[in-house]
Amino acid sequence: MAILRKDPIMNRSHRLSRWFAVFMHKAAVKLLCMLCIGCMNPFAHLEAFADNLIQHQVKVAFIYNFISFTKWPEGTGETLNLCIHGEDPFGSEFDELHNKTSNNHRINLIRIGDTGQFDNCQIIFFPQSAAKALPDLLGKITAKPILTIADSPNAATLGVMINMSISPSDRVIFEINQREALNSDLFISSKLLRLAVKVYQ
Repeated sequence: MAILRKDPIMNRSHRLSRWFAVFMHKAAVKLLCMLCIGCMNPFAHLEAFADNLIQHQVKVAFIYNFISFTKWPEGTGETLNLCIHGEDPFGSEFDELHNKTSNNHRINLIRIGDTGQFDNCQIIFFPQSAAKALPDLLGKITAKPILTIADSPNAATLGVMINMSISPSDRVIFEINQREALNSDLFISSKLLRLAVKVYQ
């Protein structure tokens, strides 16, 4: 009887193919978890790795979580207007939040260029393009129940309530200016406060 011998080259190729398939599956699952905004425990991906391919999706997921763990004053309507002032860095990624539901509120995404529209917003995201104008922009909404979010250096010290940044280990981290939030009659959950790298009180 002839004995069949396995071709070592074919065997090695098969192992490499299996390894690559497993690697791609894990990568796909990881990306899906980050894009599945609000479908699972919102804190499950708060410390997610943020590389160049998924950084925008991760930041948008963070913004959804910031909204979900903030309480607006009694009398706030069922719709929360999320306004983007300045050059939108996330494009279609931000559109994922439009019509999402957060604590019985519907999120309505609005891109604005006129500060006269600020009073129609419950949340304002200031991208890095608005960093130099932040003091003047924030001065127009002082003490109003508007959650302010940014991703610019030192934005929290200037008065932005929640500011995101990328850590040296390429993770999205954030600071919270609780003092400004309370002055604006907004309550940020203690769960979110515990995850912040710094809280200004």
